Amino acid sequence: MLKVLIKSLVMMALLIICFFTEAAPAFKPVRKKPFYLITRTDKPIKVDGMLTEEIWGEIQTADSFSETYPFDTLYAPIKTEVKMTYDEKYIYISAVCSDKKPGKYIAQSLKRDFSYPRNDAFGVYICTQNDKQNGFNFTITPLGVQREGIITNGGQGGVTTSWDNKWFSSVRTYEGYYVVEMAIPFKSIRYNNQVKVWGINFSRQDLQQNINSTWSPVPKNFNVASLVFTGDLIWSEPPPKAGANIVAIPFLRGDYSRKNSERLPGKYGYDFGADFKIGVTSALNLDITVNPDFSQVEVDEQVVNLDRFEILFPEKRNFFQ
Repeated sequence: MLKVLIKSLVMMALLIICFFTEAAPAFKPVRKKPFYLITRTDKPIKVDGMLTEEIWGEIQTADSFSETYPFDTLYAPIKTEVKMTYDEKYIYISAVCSDKKPGKYIAQSLKRDFSYPRNDAFGVYICTQNDKQNGFNFTITPLGVQREGIITNGGQGGVTTSWDNKWFSSVRTYEGYYVVEMAIPFKSIRYNNQVKVWGINFSRQDLQQNINSTWSPVPKNFNVASLVFTGDLIWSEPPPKAGANIVAIPFLRGDYSRKNSERLPGKYGYDFGADFKIGVTSALNLDITVNPDFSQVEVDEQVVNLDRFEILFPEKRNFFQ
């Protein structure tokens, strides 16, 4: 009787060991904070989504993405491989995003500054001061639609897309995956070139499988833009100085008016002006406005208000910002 009991206990122990051995790869083990060592290239890179340059085959790969939604305890079943390099003017980022399910990619809109949760997309989150409080976001869909924004208060409020700047990107879709290539100008972001470690994270939204994943793990109850959970972007040498960041936004408006009741000839009118933004330091802007334009801006939302409460619109006119 004792021998039978011992054999039963041994068998149960073996079954338990086998079960956890088989299940172990599905669970995400505790791992150290990820880091990426970015190196410089002196060879030109064409942002065409093809990754034919030799440098892409020679540098480090950031992979092993972790699920953020629906579970935050698993490795992502979809494969995403990211690489980074830079030259005197740009930070280059490439991503190969595998897609297991056939079919078209999901896109709610082709409008710039789209909603990240409602579109298939690949995103980059950069904390240049490594203070875990402020940063920049650059996101693109498989259809090539861009979105950029700033991150404040650690990213718990998400990304503020009212910030616009110039950057370059290209996307090519293939059978079973799509390729992203980005070029972010140094002068489009603010940073201190003496800081050799930046915060960095990458995210991937796959709505076909309803999976959101990140390179540096982010708990489910936090926003993927949270800068607290970024990995380290380590510069092999100090990044180059950004140079002058000057933005000019001119405007020209014409009009024609006539009073039919008086039967007088019509009058033509015109107006012009410009807004200038000059980056003085990494934390100081000089804003100059010549003859400010107080008209309605293109990005104002049209809303029909059917209740008795006022609607508060965010201020988007450059003069008042």
